[in-house]
Amino acid sequence: MEKILIVTTHTDIEERLVNMIEKGILPKAHYSAVVEFFGEEIKESQIFDNFFPFNDLRNKEEIEAALENCKNWGPFDHVISTDEYSVVLTAEICEYINHEGMKKEDVLKFRDKVVMKESIEGRIRTPQLYQLDKLKHNDNLFPVIVKPRSYAGSKGISILYSQDDLKTYLANNISDPSDKGINQFTEDDIEFEEYINGPVYHIDGYVFNNKIEFCRASKYEGLCLNYLDGEPLGSISVGNKKEDEEWRDFAEQVHSVMNIPDGVFHLEAFLTDKGEKVFLEIGIRPGGSLVVPAIEGAIGLNLDEAHVQCQMGIKPNIKNKKEDKNYGWLIFPKDFSSKEDKNIQAINMPTKHLESLSWSEKPQLGTSLNGHFSYINNLGSFLFVSADWSNIKSDLELLLNEYTVK
Repeated sequence: MEKILIVTTHTDIEERLVNMIEKGILPKAHYSAVVEFFGEEIKESQIFDNFFPFNDLRNKEEIEAALENCKNWGPFDHVISTDEYSVVLTAEICEYINHEGMKKEDVLKFRDKVVMKESIEGRIRTPQLYQLDKLKHNDNLFPVIVKPRSYAGSKGISILYSQDDLKTYLANNISDPSDKGINQFTEDDIEFEEYINGPVYHIDGYVFNNKIEFCRASKYEGLCLNYLDGEPLGSISVGNKKEDEEWRDFAEQVHSVMNIPDGVFHLEAFLTDKGEKVFLEIGIRPGGSLVVPAIEGAIGLNLDEAHVQCQMGIKPNIKNKKEDKNYGWLIFPKDFSSKEDKNIQAINMPTKHLESLSWSEKPQLGTSLNGHFSYINNLGSFLFVSADWSNIKSDLELLLNEYTVK
Protein backbone atom coordinates (compact mmCIF):
# COMPACT_ATOMS: atom_id res chain seq x y z
CA MET A 1 0.00 0.00 0.00
CA GLU A 2 1.02 3.60 -0.56
CA LYS A 3 2.52 5.76 2.17
CA ILE A 4 0.85 9.17 2.45
CA LEU A 5 1.69 12.14 4.65
CA ILE A 6 -1.02 14.71 5.47
CA VAL A 7 0.01 18.15 6.75
CA THR A 8 -2.91 20.10 8.19
CA THR A 9 -4.35 22.58 10.65
CA HIS A 10 -7.68 20.73 10.57
CA THR A 11 -7.86 19.27 14.06
CA ASP A 12 -10.69 16.96 12.94
CA ILE A 13 -8.47 15.40 10.27
CA GLU A 14 -9.07 11.86 11.59
CA GLU A 15 -12.84 12.13 11.12
CA ARG A 16 -12.36 13.68 7.68
CA LEU A 17 -9.96 10.97 6.57
CA VAL A 18 -12.12 8.09 7.84
CA ASN A 19 -15.14 9.59 6.06
CA MET A 20 -13.27 9.90 2.75
CA ILE A 21 -11.94 6.35 2.93
CA GLU A 22 -15.39 4.93 3.80
CA LYS A 23 -16.93 6.81 0.86
CA GLY A 24 -14.27 5.49 -1.49
CA ILE A 25 -12.95 9.00 -2.12
CA LEU A 26 -9.47 7.96 -0.94
CA PRO A 27 -7.79 4.55 -0.98
CA LYS A 28 -6.77 2.54 2.04
CA ALA A 29 -3.11 3.29 2.66
CA HIS A 30 -0.47 3.90 5.33
CA TYR A 31 -1.32 7.43 6.46
CA SER A 32 0.84 9.69 8.62
CA ALA A 33 -0.06 13.19 9.81
CA VAL A 34 1.46 16.42 11.07
CA VAL A 35 -1.27 18.49 12.75
CA GLU A 36 -1.22 21.98 14.28
CA PHE A 37 -3.74 22.33 17.14
CA PHE A 38 -3.05 26.04 17.96
CA GLY A 39 -4.48 26.29 21.46
CA GLU A 40 -6.89 23.38 21.20
CA GLU A 41 -6.47 20.30 23.35
CA ILE A 42 -4.03 17.95 21.63
CA LYS A 43 -5.48 14.49 21.07
CA GLU A 44 -3.68 11.25 20.38
CA SER A 45 -4.27 9.54 17.06
CA GLN A 46 -6.31 6.36 16.73
CA ILE A 47 -5.84 5.71 13.01
CA PHE A 48 -2.59 7.23 11.70
CA ASP A 49 0.50 5.04 11.40
CA ASN A 50 2.55 8.04 12.53
CA PHE A 51 1.23 11.20 14.18
CA PHE A 52 2.98 14.43 15.19
CA PRO A 53 0.72 17.00 16.91
CA PHE A 54 2.09 20.43 17.77
CA ASN A 55 0.83 23.78 19.03
CA ASP A 56 2.07 26.56 16.77
CA LEU A 57 3.32 26.79 13.18
CA ARG A 58 5.52 29.71 14.23
CA ASN A 59 7.45 27.66 16.80
CA LYS A 60 10.88 26.89 15.33
CA GLU A 61 11.60 23.99 17.67
CA GLU A 62 8.28 22.29 16.90
CA ILE A 63 8.82 22.71 13.16
CA GLU A 64 12.30 21.22 13.36
CA ALA A 65 10.87 18.25 15.27
CA ALA A 66 8.15 17.82 12.63
CA LEU A 67 10.73 17.81 9.84
CA GLU A 68 12.88 15.19 11.57
CA ASN A 69 9.89 12.95 12.32
CA CYS A 70 8.75 13.08 8.69
CA LYS A 71 12.23 12.15 7.52
CA ASN A 72 12.18 9.11 9.81
CA TRP A 73 8.67 8.09 8.70
CA GLY A 74 9.34 8.41 4.96
CA PRO A 75 9.77 8.10 2.12
CA PHE A 76 6.20 8.89 1.03
CA ASP A 77 4.31 8.39 -2.21
CA HIS A 78 2.35 11.60 -1.61
CA VAL A 79 2.70 14.60 0.72
CA ILE A 80 -0.65 16.41 1.05
CA SER A 81 -1.53 19.89 2.28
CA THR A 82 -5.18 20.43 3.25
CA ASP A 83 -5.47 24.15 3.94
CA GLU A 84 -4.09 27.69 3.71
CA TYR A 85 -1.93 27.60 6.80
CA SER A 86 -0.25 24.26 6.14
CA VAL A 87 1.09 24.89 2.63
CA VAL A 88 4.42 26.44 3.66
CA LEU A 89 5.19 23.69 6.17
CA THR A 90 4.28 21.10 3.53
CA ALA A 91 6.80 22.64 1.15
CA GLU A 92 9.46 22.74 3.87
CA ILE A 93 8.86 19.05 4.61
CA CYS A 94 9.13 18.16 0.91
CA GLU A 95 12.46 19.96 0.70
CA TYR A 96 13.78 18.41 3.91
CA ILE A 97 12.95 14.82 2.97
CA ASN A 98 13.78 15.29 -0.76
CA HIS A 99 10.21 14.56 -1.85
CA GLU A 100 9.04 15.75 -5.26
CA GLY A 101 6.59 18.62 -4.94
CA MET A 102 6.36 22.36 -4.57
CA LYS A 103 9.29 24.03 -2.86
CA LYS A 104 8.96 26.91 -0.41
CA GLU A 105 9.81 29.54 -3.03
CA ASP A 106 7.03 28.15 -5.25
CA VAL A 107 4.48 28.18 -2.42
CA LEU A 108 5.18 31.75 -1.31
CA LYS A 109 3.62 33.22 -4.45
CA PHE A 110 0.33 31.67 -3.27
CA ARG A 111 0.82 32.60 0.38
CA ASP A 112 2.69 35.90 0.62
CA LYS A 113 0.53 38.66 -0.85
CA VAL A 114 3.49 40.78 -1.97
CA VAL A 115 5.31 37.90 -3.66
CA MET A 116 1.95 36.90 -5.15
CA LYS A 117 1.38 40.23 -6.89
CA GLU A 118 5.01 40.61 -7.90
CA SER A 119 4.84 37.21 -9.62
CA ILE A 120 2.15 38.40 -12.06
CA GLU A 121 3.01 42.11 -12.25
CA GLY A 122 2.84 43.44 -15.79
CA ARG A 123 0.99 40.40 -17.13
CA ILE A 124 -2.31 40.60 -15.23
CA ARG A 125 -3.78 43.77 -13.75
CA THR A 126 -3.31 43.91 -9.98
CA PRO A 127 -3.70 46.65 -7.35
CA GLN A 128 -0.56 48.74 -7.19
CA LEU A 129 1.68 48.16 -4.17
CA TYR A 130 2.97 51.14 -2.15
CA GLN A 131 6.01 51.48 0.04
CA LEU A 132 5.36 52.82 3.53
CA ASP A 133 7.78 55.75 3.10
CA LYS A 134 5.92 56.81 -0.06
CA LEU A 135 2.57 56.80 1.76
CA LYS A 136 3.97 58.96 4.54
CA HIS A 137 4.72 61.71 2.04
CA ASN A 138 1.85 61.53 -0.46
CA ASP A 139 -1.73 62.30 0.58
CA ASN A 140 -3.02 61.60 -2.93
CA LEU A 141 -2.45 57.84 -2.64
CA PHE A 142 -5.22 57.40 -0.08
CA PRO A 143 -7.44 55.49 0.46
CA VAL A 144 -5.24 52.38 0.62
CA ILE A 145 -5.68 48.82 1.83
CA VAL A 146 -3.29 47.47 4.45
CA LYS A 147 -2.95 43.67 4.74
CA PRO A 148 -0.85 41.14 6.61
CA ARG A 149 1.19 39.41 3.92
CA SER A 150 0.32 35.86 5.01
CA TYR A 151 -3.07 35.88 6.75
CA ALA A 152 -6.37 34.61 5.30
CA GLY A 153 -10.05 35.42 5.73
CA SER A 154 -9.57 39.23 5.89
CA LYS A 155 -7.95 39.03 9.32
CA GLY A 156 -5.82 42.07 10.02
CA ILE A 157 -7.02 44.00 6.93
CA SER A 158 -7.98 47.68 7.16
CA ILE A 159 -8.83 50.59 4.86
CA LEU A 160 -6.79 53.71 5.56
CA TYR A 161 -8.29 56.96 4.33
CA SER A 162 -5.62 59.42 5.43
CA GLN A 163 -2.16 59.79 6.92
CA ASP A 164 -3.81 60.14 10.34
CA ASP A 165 -5.34 56.66 9.81
CA LEU A 166 -1.90 55.40 8.82
CA LYS A 167 -0.29 56.76 11.98
CA THR A 168 -3.02 55.22 14.14
CA TYR A 169 -2.71 51.85 12.40
CA LEU A 170 1.06 51.77 12.81
CA ALA A 171 0.81 52.74 16.49
CA ASN A 172 -1.75 50.03 17.23
CA ASN A 173 -0.41 47.17 15.11
CA ILE A 174 3.31 47.47 14.44
CA SER A 175 5.60 46.04 17.08
CA ASP A 176 9.32 45.74 17.57
CA PRO A 177 10.63 42.59 15.80
CA SER A 178 12.13 41.37 19.08
CA ASP A 179 8.80 41.61 20.92
CA LYS A 180 6.21 40.42 18.38
CA GLY A 181 2.78 39.79 19.87
CA ILE A 182 0.24 37.35 18.46
CA ASN A 183 -1.96 40.14 17.05
CA GLN A 184 0.82 42.46 15.95
CA PHE A 185 3.14 42.72 12.97
CA THR A 186 6.48 44.15 12.01
CA GLU A 187 6.60 46.49 9.01
CA ASP A 188 7.92 43.60 6.91
CA ASP A 189 4.79 41.56 7.71
CA ILE A 190 2.35 43.92 5.99
CA GLU A 191 1.64 45.35 2.55
CA PHE A 192 -0.08 48.52 1.38
CA GLU A 193 -1.99 48.40 -1.87
CA GLU A 194 -4.17 50.54 -4.12
CA TYR A 195 -7.85 50.71 -3.22
CA ILE A 196 -9.96 49.33 -6.09
CA ASN A 197 -13.61 50.39 -6.28
CA GLY A 198 -15.86 47.63 -7.58
CA PRO A 199 -17.61 44.39 -6.62
CA VAL A 200 -15.48 41.39 -5.64
CA TYR A 201 -15.89 37.92 -7.16
CA HIS A 202 -14.50 34.59 -6.07
CA ILE A 203 -13.65 31.89 -8.58
CA ASP A 204 -13.43 28.35 -7.25
CA GLY A 205 -12.12 25.34 -9.10
CA TYR A 206 -9.53 22.62 -9.26
CA VAL A 207 -6.48 21.82 -11.35
CA PHE A 208 -5.71 18.23 -12.35
CA ASN A 209 -2.67 17.28 -14.43
CA ASN A 210 -1.91 21.00 -14.78
CA LYS A 211 -5.33 21.72 -16.35
CA ILE A 212 -8.30 23.57 -14.88
CA GLU A 213 -10.96 20.86 -14.97
CA PHE A 214 -13.66 22.68 -13.00
CA CYS A 215 -14.25 26.38 -12.38
CA ARG A 216 -17.23 28.42 -11.15
CA ALA A 217 -17.53 32.13 -10.35
CA SER A 218 -19.58 33.84 -7.64
CA LYS A 219 -20.17 37.46 -6.70
CA TYR A 220 -19.76 38.46 -3.07
CA GLU A 221 -22.76 39.96 -1.30
CA GLY A 222 -21.07 42.25 1.19
CA LEU A 223 -17.33 42.27 1.83
CA CYS A 224 -15.11 39.97 3.87
CA LEU A 225 -13.59 43.07 5.46
CA ASN A 226 -16.99 44.44 6.51
CA TYR A 227 -17.93 41.12 8.09
CA LEU A 228 -15.37 41.93 10.79
CA ASP A 229 -17.32 45.14 11.47
CA GLY A 230 -20.67 43.42 11.90
CA GLU A 231 -22.09 43.27 8.38
CA PRO A 232 -23.45 40.03 6.80
CA LEU A 233 -21.37 38.24 4.18
CA GLY A 234 -22.37 35.90 1.41
CA SER A 235 -22.11 35.22 -2.30
CA ILE A 236 -24.21 34.05 -5.19
CA SER A 237 -23.02 32.10 -8.20
CA VAL A 238 -22.91 33.90 -11.53
CA GLY A 239 -26.21 33.05 -13.20
CA ASN A 240 -25.10 33.96 -16.70
CA LYS A 241 -23.11 31.24 -18.50
CA LYS A 242 -21.31 33.76 -20.70
CA GLU A 243 -20.15 35.72 -17.66
CA ASP A 244 -19.13 32.50 -15.93
CA GLU A 245 -17.01 31.55 -18.96
CA GLU A 246 -15.36 34.99 -18.92
CA TRP A 247 -14.30 34.43 -15.32
CA ARG A 248 -13.01 30.98 -16.27
CA ASP A 249 -10.92 32.65 -18.99
CA PHE A 250 -9.54 34.98 -16.30
CA ALA A 251 -8.66 32.00 -14.11
CA GLU A 252 -6.92 30.40 -17.09
CA GLN A 253 -4.84 33.59 -17.52
CA VAL A 254 -3.83 33.43 -13.85
CA HIS A 255 -2.98 29.74 -14.22
CA SER A 256 -0.83 30.38 -17.27
CA VAL A 257 1.23 32.90 -15.32
CA MET A 258 1.29 31.36 -11.83
CA ASN A 259 1.12 27.63 -12.66
CA ILE A 260 -1.48 26.68 -10.05
CA PRO A 261 -0.50 23.27 -8.63
CA ASP A 262 -2.81 20.26 -8.82
CA GLY A 263 -5.54 20.78 -6.25
CA VAL A 264 -8.28 23.27 -5.46
CA PHE A 265 -7.87 27.04 -5.81
CA HIS A 266 -9.83 30.01 -4.49
CA LEU A 267 -9.25 33.09 -6.64
CA GLU A 268 -10.60 36.57 -5.87
CA ALA A 269 -10.84 39.54 -8.24
CA PHE A 270 -12.46 42.93 -8.65
CA LEU A 271 -14.70 43.96 -11.53
CA THR A 272 -14.42 47.71 -12.11
CA ASP A 273 -17.18 49.93 -13.50
CA LYS A 274 -15.27 49.83 -16.80
CA GLY A 275 -15.56 46.05 -16.93
CA GLU A 276 -11.89 45.46 -16.08
CA LYS A 277 -11.02 42.35 -14.09
CA VAL A 278 -8.38 43.06 -11.45
CA PHE A 279 -6.58 40.24 -9.65
CA LEU A 280 -6.96 40.45 -5.86
CA GLU A 281 -5.43 37.23 -4.53
CA ILE A 282 -5.40 33.45 -4.83
CA GLY A 283 -5.15 30.59 -2.37
CA ILE A 284 -4.25 27.02 -3.26
CA ARG A 285 -6.98 25.58 -1.05
CA PRO A 286 -10.80 25.42 -0.90
CA GLY A 287 -12.75 28.60 -0.19
CA GLY A 288 -13.89 29.30 3.35
CA SER A 289 -17.25 29.79 5.04
CA LEU A 290 -20.02 27.99 3.07
CA VAL A 291 -18.30 27.93 -0.33
CA VAL A 292 -17.60 24.19 -0.18
CA PRO A 293 -21.09 23.00 0.91
CA ALA A 294 -22.80 25.44 -1.47
CA ILE A 295 -20.96 24.07 -4.50
CA GLU A 296 -21.48 20.50 -3.32
CA GLY A 297 -25.21 21.08 -2.84
CA ALA A 298 -25.63 22.50 -6.34
CA ILE A 299 -23.15 20.47 -8.36
CA GLY A 300 -22.22 17.39 -6.32
CA LEU A 301 -18.52 18.24 -6.02
CA ASN A 302 -16.92 18.51 -2.58
CA LEU A 303 -13.87 20.73 -3.00
CA ASP A 304 -12.34 19.68 0.35
CA GLU A 305 -12.27 16.09 -0.92
CA ALA A 306 -11.23 17.11 -4.44
CA HIS A 307 -8.26 19.04 -3.04
CA VAL A 308 -6.80 15.90 -1.44
CA GLN A 309 -7.69 13.70 -4.41
CA CYS A 310 -5.96 15.93 -6.96
CA GLN A 311 -2.75 15.95 -4.92
CA MET A 312 -2.85 12.13 -4.92
CA GLY A 313 -3.40 11.87 -8.68
CA ILE A 314 -7.08 10.92 -8.33
CA LYS A 315 -9.45 12.82 -10.63
CA PRO A 316 -12.55 14.03 -8.71
CA ASN A 317 -16.00 12.91 -9.80
CA ILE A 318 -18.72 15.54 -10.30
CA LYS A 319 -21.92 13.70 -9.35
CA ASN A 320 -24.56 16.13 -10.63
CA LYS A 321 -22.84 17.48 -13.74
CA LYS A 322 -26.05 17.21 -15.81
CA GLU A 323 -28.09 18.95 -13.10
CA ASP A 324 -25.83 21.95 -12.64
CA LYS A 325 -27.68 24.46 -10.45
CA ASN A 326 -27.09 27.92 -9.04
CA TYR A 327 -26.06 28.38 -5.43
CA GLY A 328 -25.49 31.00 -2.78
CA TRP A 329 -24.79 31.41 0.92
CA LEU A 330 -25.11 34.03 3.64
CA ILE A 331 -23.74 34.35 7.18
CA PHE A 332 -24.42 36.90 9.91
CA PRO A 333 -21.52 37.86 12.19
CA LYS A 334 -21.37 37.96 15.94
CA ASP A 335 -20.23 41.12 17.70
CA PHE A 336 -16.48 40.55 17.53
CA SER A 337 -15.48 43.84 19.17
CA SER A 338 -17.73 44.07 22.24
CA LYS A 339 -16.14 43.28 25.60
CA GLU A 340 -19.54 43.11 27.27
CA ASP A 341 -21.08 39.65 27.20
CA LYS A 342 -24.61 39.71 25.78
CA ASN A 343 -27.04 36.85 25.22
CA ILE A 344 -29.52 36.29 22.39
CA GLN A 345 -33.06 37.25 23.35
CA ALA A 346 -34.88 36.98 20.01
CA ILE A 347 -34.42 35.62 16.48
CA ASN A 348 -36.69 36.89 13.71
CA MET A 349 -36.98 35.12 10.34
CA PRO A 350 -38.74 36.54 7.25
CA THR A 351 -42.44 35.64 7.18
CA LYS A 352 -42.26 34.75 3.47
CA HIS A 353 -41.16 31.23 2.52
CA LEU A 354 -37.61 31.06 1.17
CA GLU A 355 -37.97 28.81 -1.88
CA SER A 356 -34.26 28.28 -2.58
CA LEU A 357 -33.14 27.72 1.02
CA SER A 358 -31.65 24.22 1.22
CA TRP A 359 -30.00 24.38 4.66
CA SER A 360 -29.75 26.77 7.58
CA GLU A 361 -28.38 26.90 11.08
CA LYS A 362 -29.48 29.51 13.60
CA PRO A 363 -28.09 30.12 17.09
CA GLN A 364 -29.94 29.09 20.24
CA LEU A 365 -31.75 31.61 22.44
CA GLY A 366 -29.68 32.49 25.46
CA THR A 367 -26.33 31.88 23.75
CA SER A 368 -23.78 34.65 23.32
CA LEU A 369 -24.14 37.49 20.82
CA ASN A 370 -20.39 38.07 20.87
CA GLY A 371 -17.31 35.96 20.33
CA HIS A 372 -13.98 35.60 18.52
CA PHE A 373 -13.73 36.14 14.76
CA SER A 374 -14.80 33.12 12.76
CA TYR A 375 -16.98 32.41 9.75
CA ILE A 376 -18.28 29.38 11.64
CA ASN A 377 -18.89 31.25 14.90
CA ASN A 378 -21.83 33.34 13.62
CA LEU A 379 -25.43 34.37 14.27
CA GLY A 380 -26.94 32.47 11.37
CA SER A 381 -25.81 30.47 8.33
CA PHE A 382 -27.94 30.01 5.21
CA LEU A 383 -27.31 27.99 2.05
CA PHE A 384 -29.31 28.29 -1.18
CA VAL A 385 -29.61 26.00 -4.20
CA SER A 386 -31.93 26.48 -7.16
CA ALA A 387 -32.13 26.08 -10.92
CA ASP A 388 -33.63 29.59 -10.94
CA TRP A 389 -30.93 32.18 -10.11
CA SER A 390 -33.53 34.86 -9.38
CA ASN A 391 -35.01 32.76 -6.56
CA ILE A 392 -31.67 32.74 -4.76
CA LYS A 393 -31.16 36.45 -5.30
CA SER A 394 -34.59 37.38 -3.91
CA ASP A 395 -34.31 34.98 -0.93
CA LEU A 396 -30.86 36.29 -0.06
CA GLU A 397 -32.08 39.90 -0.19
CA LEU A 398 -35.12 39.03 1.92
CA LEU A 399 -32.88 37.62 4.65
CA LEU A 400 -30.62 40.67 4.52
CA ASN A 401 -33.63 42.93 5.03
CA GLU A 402 -35.65 40.94 7.56
CA TYR A 403 -33.49 38.47 9.49
CA THR A 404 -32.52 39.81 12.92
CA VAL A 405 -30.87 38.45 16.05
CA LYS A 406 -31.12 40.50 19.24
